[in-house]
Amino acid sequence: MEDLPKLIQVGLDIVTFIGGVIVENLPVIVDAAVRIVMTLLQALTDALPQIAECALQLIMALVQGIIDNVPALVEAAVQMIATLPSGIEDALPELIPALV
Repeated sequence: MEDLPKLIQVGLDIVTFIGGVIVENLPVIVDAAVRIVMTLLQALTDALPQIAECALQLIMALVQGIIDNVPALVEAAVQMIATLPSGIEDALPELIPALV
């Protein structure tokens, strides 16, 4: 415990040193960050045609999947509509007190 003040001082010295190094190199760090962002934006811009093509293919596959499953979707919708009245009837004992 007697070395605790020395240890705290060493820790503060290290943090102060690191902070000073960061401040001294801030222009370089900011420049590098700007270059990274610009490179990322350029890469995204360059890939935009491929991204758009993939998005279009994804949408077409989704639409095709819906079209392929229309019979099942219609059957499920009909079943939901057919069971709705009995579901409401079953829930009436709980719904009536909640409405009153």
